Amino acid sequence: MPSICRLRPDLPQEADLFMQKSLAKKPDDRYPTPQDFIAALDKLLERLQVGGNGRTPGPVPAPPSPKEWRLVAVSSGREHTLRGDLLVVGRQDPQLHIYPDIDLEHKTVGRRHAYLRKQQGTYTVEDLNALNKTRLNGETLEPHEEHKLKDGDILRFGNVEVRFELR
Repeated sequence: MPSICRLRPDLPQEADLFMQKSLAKKPDDRYPTPQDFIAALDKLLERLQVGGNGRTPGPVPAPPSPKEWRLVAVSSGREHTLRGDLLVVGRQDPQLHIYPDIDLEHKTVGRRHAYLRKQQGTYTVEDLNALNKTRLNGETLEPHEEHKLKDGDILRFGNVEVRFELR
């Protein structure tokens, strides 16, 4: 099947114009309302799905959805949905203005205990030289070394045990 660009050589230019107007520096050069933006996007998508001969070349495949990653406390079942690519696991201390991304709320967890990272579909944990250590599946981690995570791994920050999950 020929590519959409060969069927409709005007589409790359239309898509480019749509993007330029969407991202214009001056507000007056952008779409005036969200409804106008959505209407222009719908029009562009409709044109992308109809080939030069009026036939639909087939559904446009959706991009793969990113996996949701989270920590689930083993003892309580409390879930921490992880948002972002670099997160600090720890314990908040308002007096010192320390607010980690994942607050495990336990005195054995350091204020800045560990990093969790997501890079190109790979998930890692790194101990930040915490006093009560970080463990991965029972193994104590060396400080400042990244270790890959997989679905179902058990992490222990101080005395708090959590399960790493990918969904």
